Amino acid sequence: MRKVLSVLLAMLMVIGLAACGKGTNETDKNALQNGLADYTGSVKWTDSLYDFQIKLDGTVYQCPMTLSDFMKQGWTFSDREDKDVLLEAEAYDFCHMTYKGEVELMVEVVNFAKSALPITDTYIGGIIVSDAWWEDGQKSAEMAKGIVLGTSTEADITAAYGSPVDTYDGSSYKDLEYEVDMNSGITFEIDTETGKLSKVELENLVKPENFKETSVSDDKPAYIKDYQAPTELGTDMKSGILEIDGALYQMPIPVTAFIENGWTLQTQQSDATVAGTGRGDLVISKNGKSMSLRVTNNTPNELPIEYTVVEDISFYDDDIPAKLPNGIYYGMPVAEFEAAIANTAYTTDNESSYAKYYLFATKTYSDGTFEEGIRIGVAYDEPNAVSSISIRISASE
Repeated sequence: MRKVLSVLLAMLMVIGLAACGKGTNETDKNALQNGLADYTGSVKWTDSLYDFQIKLDGTVYQCPMTLSDFMKQGWTFSDREDKDVLLEAEAYDFCHMTYKGEVELMVEVVNFAKSALPITDTYIGGIIVSDAWWEDGQKSAEMAKGIVLGTSTEADITAAYGSPVDTYDGSSYKDLEYEVDMNSGITFEIDTETGKLSKVELENLVKPENFKETSVSDDKPAYIKDYQAPTELGTDMKSGILEIDGALYQMPIPVTAFIENGWTLQTQQSDATVAGTGRGDLVISKNGKSMSLRVTNNTPNELPIEYTVVEDISFYDDDIPAKLPNGIYYGMPVAEFEAAIANTAYTTDNESSYAKYYLFATKTYSDGTFEEGIRIGVAYDEPNAVSSISIRISASE
């Protein structure tokens, strides 16, 4: 299995239904806003579509529910799946499950935690069933108000739930979409040949109210333990070395290196922690000046923001003095800049009569274009000098 997308932070809150259109009613709205009960193996069957329930052979399942609870009902991983993988923090994926090695469906597994977890410790946020995967009579699937896979029609569905929020007409099917928001909804697929319900996709990626977050790791990552500040700027434009406010740094820069050089973390303006493999916002200050930075957590576990790294940094003025190899700095006259890089390989971008970007790539895309390194903007009209400096160098993979 592979990670599909990072789960948006917005998914961790129940979003109101005001924009859901005419496909919902007041009873459905109240059911969602009151929160969802945890799966216990004996969930009470309701008439609300937006309780995100599905009944399989008489057993009621409600999303989200823990994968372990789902498997207690006899479901196991398909042979095509690797059950020994970690699911990244705040991420989701899809995998196939089987019942007694015969009946198959697909589940959407989601890790609500800010640290990576074994997939067996995650939740099921969605269930997909299709009559194409089942033999006749092999297993039954029912939704609220008596809507049954392989039997119900479009007229039955709209009579039960009202008009869908949206529809989609394919070449051999029609989708009826009852969407709550970008993280929750149900799609019914109607086979245009038979006129019957052929597929149900149920999704609810709302974090349970009683979800217990994983603990924040207090282990310093290797990139902090192994970090060594450089001793000189040098002349290599691809070295990742730069000087900020008189101190030398090596990209990517651990936040701890800034702190050791007298910068203070502004806790009210910064994230306290950063999810595993995630990014966060950091504000640091020194001598009355501040820098706002994006930081990266290159470990699978949630970390204090102090244990993250800065992989990109930009300077658009000389408020905080910064230098690159060859003594290049913001505001450096064009003639001096061009002399400083005379013996250095580079490419250019967005070149015009009044501006140009000089690119010193440490990493390129497959087509050879710039991906990471140093990007220096030069303005040929006023001030006829280096007008921007941007550096991006990520941790080695």
